[in-house]
Order: sequence, then structure tokens, then C-alpha cells
Amino acid sequence: MKADKIKSNFLTIKRMDLLKIIITIFLAVIITLVNIINPIIGIIMVIGCVSMLVIIKEPIFGIITLILMIPFVGLPWLNIQVLGIPGFKPQNIISILVLVLFVTSKKPEPIGALEKKFSIIIPAILTISILRTLSFLDNYNAFANETLDTPRFLLSYLLKPGLFFLLFVLVIFYIRSEKSIFTIFYGIFISVTILSVYIIIYYFLFVNNKTDFETVRNEIGNGLNMHGNDIADFFIITIPVNIAFILHKKSILLKISLILSLGAVAVLYSRTAYMVILICVVLFFIISGRKDKLPPLIFFGGCAGIFVIPRSMINRLLMGISGGMSNLNDISAGRTQDIWQPLIDEYLRKPLSLIFGGGRYSIVHTDAFMTGKILQVGHPHNMYLEMVLDAGLIGLVIYIVFYTRLLKDLVKSAKMINNNRFYKDILYAILISFIGYFISGFSGRSLFPAATNAYIQVLLALGFSIKYLYTKQDLE
Repeated sequence: MKADKIKSNFLTIKRMDLLKIIITIFLAVIITLVNIINPIIGIIMVIGCVSMLVIIKEPIFGIITLILMIPFVGLPWLNIQVLGIPGFKPQNIISILVLVLFVTSKKPEPIGALEKKFSIIIPAILTISILRTLSFLDNYNAFANETLDTPRFLLSYLLKPGLFFLLFVLVIFYIRSEKSIFTIFYGIFISVTILSVYIIIYYFLFVNNKTDFETVRNEIGNGLNMHGNDIADFFIITIPVNIAFILHKKSILLKISLILSLGAVAVLYSRTAYMVILICVVLFFIISGRKDKLPPLIFFGGCAGIFVIPRSMINRLLMGISGGMSNLNDISAGRTQDIWQPLIDEYLRKPLSLIFGGGRYSIVHTDAFMTGKILQVGHPHNMYLEMVLDAGLIGLVIYIVFYTRLLKDLVKSAKMINNNRFYKDILYAILISFIGYFISGFSGRSLFPAATNAYIQVLLALGFSIKYLYTKQDLE
């Protein structure tokens, strides 16, 4: 009788509750074993497991955790292989855990056909490009000073970027309520605020020559294991959305976040970020119907430029421009003649490579690279040229068509929203963030899923979540 009761109770346990029990027991066993070997690591794992149990209870906090981690994925402590297992890193573990929790505890919401195709085709392009890289993996290892075999290469360069894109999939399929949408927005703002504080503190405490842009960018970049321009991407992407929120939310924390973001951008010495953020701010006020706000904004911005911004930052912004467009190679920091032109000439001579590309990181397998005609770099410092090199004109056209149609859809939705100015402004801000990222792509970045563009994918998904939410409210 007692056995039948236990069996009955076991059968009534929900699948999600059973998963929680299994995970809890598994973690308890692992912690016990680790604690016997190293108590300090055991304590760290206890803290991590408490965080995991919170995520298990509310999976959306898993998304927030991943968002908070993204700017810092280059740090050594986030690249530790747990128990020495290849690919068993904190980001990968949490990403897969969050995916499992959403799939097992929540029902995916319906999305449009275009969004569904985007969710499938973008990872497919990445996968095909990475698999093609295996044919010249020795070349890549030689360039990157690595000894990666096929499994480890796929874990690092296919699984990890794929998990960054996973955030888009999770948000667009599972996030629908206004509370959840804004929770993720605030998670992004907290993340960039933490990043800003880190950069500013690092600049004042650890950078020796604070007026030499090369020194500053190299040292801050080394601190995050990320190029200075890539770090600036987080701010290019988020500042327009931050401004949209400030216009509607009387929050001192949002204003502090914006000020810190601008301060962090200033010390990164990224000319692209300086110009793109300025363009984005102006465009946002124009597109959102606030042209009257521009004169005072330009006035105070100009005063800041004259009296507040250090001369070293102004010199960095104007670097190479004094010679006009004839000095294009200096303006592009040597990219025109030392990277782009030789690669373009080579691909024009190879029609098949031009159409289909050569695989991810194919720049290291080009004749121009191997014969020393270009700088020894792992990417062409132009995301459009990179896409052509790696996935061909076909890949570039697919990306352009998808983003054009998706953003056009968001703009259409923004125009249809008449009774919620906040939603409208958020959608316009997301559009501006994309415009900023696309402009900055001429001097670097990547269209392939990566840490530095993960936020843009999250914002795109949030834009559609707002669209679906508004459509649902309108119908009701």
C-alpha cells in the first residue's frame, strides 16, 4: 500500500519538477566531490549553484545572467573548463541549462514565417562556413598560435557563437509579457553600466599613458581580452535604446547608465564610436519626431566638445581627416590599401570564391595573406567584406535581405502604434541601433553571431516581442 502511494506521488510529479530534482541531486554530488579535493572551489561552486537554482525557478533570470556575462566572455575566469571537460565552460553550461529550462517548462509562442526562417538560416550559414574552415584548420591554427583539433575548434567557433544567437531564439519564442520584455531591457542596461564602470576604473587605475590612444585601447582591450572597437560596439548598440527609455522613465539610474556609457566610449578612443553615436542620437530625435530637441542638444554637445572633452580625444576623432578623401588610407587606419584592396582584387579573379566564399576566417587562407600582401590580421576589418570572403555574395545578400525585411516590419509596426508612444520610441531606437551597427561595420565588426553583436540580436527579438504584445493588446 505504501509502495503504491510512493509510486502514485512519483507519477504525479511534473516533468519540470522532476528535472529540478535531478539537476539538484547531480549538483549536490558534484559539489561534494569537488569540496573534498578543494574547499575554495567548492564554495565558489555553491554560490554558482545557488544562482542556478534561482535560474531554474525563473528561467528569464538565465537570460539576464547570459546578458550580464556577454561583455566579459573574454575574461579567463569565464573560460575555465569545469572539471577539465572541453567546452564545459560557464557560458556554455548556463546557455544550455537555460535552453533546457525554457523548452521543458514553457510553451513557445507563435512567430512569423520570416522570423522563423531567420532563426534557422543564420545559424545554418555559420555552421556551413565553420565546417568549410576545417579544410584549412592548420592555417588558422598557425595564425592564431593554437593547436585546436576539430572537436575543440567546433566547440570554440561554432558552439560558442551559436549560443550567442540562442538569445535571439529564446527571446522571440518565449518572451511576450511586458514585464518580461522590460526585465530584459533593464538587464541590458545593467550589463553596459557594469561594463562602463569596469572600463572607467581600469582607465584611471591601470592605464599608465592616458593620452596615447594606442596604449589606452591596448591596455583596456587586454583587460577584457577584446579589441577596443569591439568593446565600443556594446555602447553603439545600446545608447539609442537607453535614450528612448530616459525620455519615458523618470529614472536616475538610466541617466547614470547613459553618462557612464558616454564616459566609457570617450576613453576607448574609437573614432567610429564617436561618429556613429553622434549620428545615431541625431537620427533618433529626427525619426521619433523630436527635431525641436536638437538645437539645445547640439549647443550643449558643442560646449562639451570645446570645454570638457580632452584634446587627445578630439585629435583622435580628426586623425587622418586633414588630408581629405585623398587621404583615405590614413582615415581607414591602413585598411584600404593594406587589407581591402588586395583581397577584393583576389576575389574578383576567383568567381566561385566570390559567390560562395571560402569558409569562416578564410582571410588566413587567401593568397594575399599567405604572400604578405596584406596585414597579418584574422579578419578584414569590414563586416561586409568579411561576409563575402567567408560566405560569398550569397551569404551577404541573404543577411541584407533578412535584416531589411525584418527592420522594415518593425518600422511598419512602429507607425501603426498610436496609443503607446513608449513602444513606438523603443522600436525606432532599435532601428537606429541597427543603423549605427551597420555604419560601424565598414570599419570592423561582424555579421556572424558573436559576443559583440549579441545585444543587437536580443534587441531585434525584443522589438518583435513588443510587436506581438501590441498586436495582442490591440486585438483584445
